[in-house]
This record gives sequence, C-alpha cells and structure tokens, in this order.
Amino acid sequence: MKMFKSKFHRIQLVMLLGMFTLGRYFYDRLPEMITMRRNIDGVADRLERKSLISVFTLPALALVLVVIMKLAPFLDPRKEKYQQFFTVYESVQTILLWFLLYFYIVIIAKNLNPNLNIFSFFLFWIWILMMLFGNYLPKIRRNYFTGIKTPRTLNNETVWNKTHRLGWICFFWFGISLVINSYFLVFPLWHMGIILLITFFLTFYSYFISKHKD
Repeated sequence: MKMFKSKFHRIQLVMLLGMFTLGRYFYDRLPEMITMRRNIDGVADRLERKSLISVFTLPALALVLVVIMKLAPFLDPRKEKYQQFFTVYESVQTILLWFLLYFYIVIIAKNLNPNLNIFSFFLFWIWILMMLFGNYLPKIRRNYFTGIKTPRTLNNETVWNKTHRLGWICFFWFGISLVINSYFLVFPLWHMGIILLITFFLTFYSYFISKHKD
C-alpha cells in the first residue's frame, strides 16, 4: 500500500504547527489559573495552574490523533479499502484537526477575555463540523477504523452503505438542532441525549436491515 502523499498533509501540518505556535505565543499572556471547562451557565468549574502540560495538552492530543489516523490504514485488516476513499479519509482528518484548532483558539480567547460571549458562535461551528462530517459518511468504504462500526455493518457491504446514508441524515438534523440552540440558548446537555439516541438508533437500524436485506 503506497504512502498517502497529498496537499492534505501540508494543510494538516500547518494546522498542527499553528496550534503549538498559538500556545507558545500566548503562554506568557495567559492568566496563572487557566479555565479548562465551563458549566452550562458559562461559569468556570475546572481551573488548572498554567503549565506546559495545561497549555499544550490539546495540541499534543491533536498530534496523537493525526499519527493514529495516519497509521490506521496500515493496521486495518481491510487496508486496501482506504485507497477507494483516500480523499474522504484525508478530508475527515483535516476537518477534525480544524475543529481542534478552532476549539483551542476559543479556549485561549476565553481565558484572555472571560467576558467574551462565544457560546452561540461555537455551536454554529459545531453544526458546520457535523454537516461536513455527515456529508462524508456515505462515501466511506467499509473498514475497521472510520465510520459507523457495528457487527452488522462490518460484515455486510449493503448494511454498511445504508447505515451510513441514514447516518448522514441524522447528523444533518443534529446540526440543525445546534443552530436552533445557538439562537434560543436551549438547555445544552440535551444534545448529549440526542447523540446517544442517534447511536442506538443507527445500531438498531443496522441490525434491522441485516435481517431484511434480502
């Protein structure tokens, strides 16, 4: 299997370097106590003392994610499938990395200016992420690393394809719900319930069509 070489690698490298550069540039400007998490009311409920670990954890996680996703095609038993959706696979990596970069910028900006109101804007960009990711779902070929993986989808190409087409619809409407939430500031934790509901629904759907595929 030939090594993947494309413009995606250069884009991903720039984003990774951008995250580490941002952390280094703003390190001395950040407060001594960094807000790592906020509750549903926007109040900081997890503070950590500024250190290399607290500031560079997210860039390091992004780097680990990229390394794992680069190695996955060589470790997957269905490695030959990756050549069939190379552009999609690299696009998904780039989207995830872009989101982590954006999230990192949000964390830094909020720590520099605690009064900054970015909740609605943040949800809007999560919607964009869901839309982009959902758009690529039907194009992902059967593999053990990326996509909606259940015993039924992994064992049957038809079940895999139908489940991923439905998954795109689910992600689209989930994104719409995020837009509504960003405008009306509905209780945000209900989105976790939607994610769980989608997960159970797609699992059941893959089981159902595996029994009725003929």
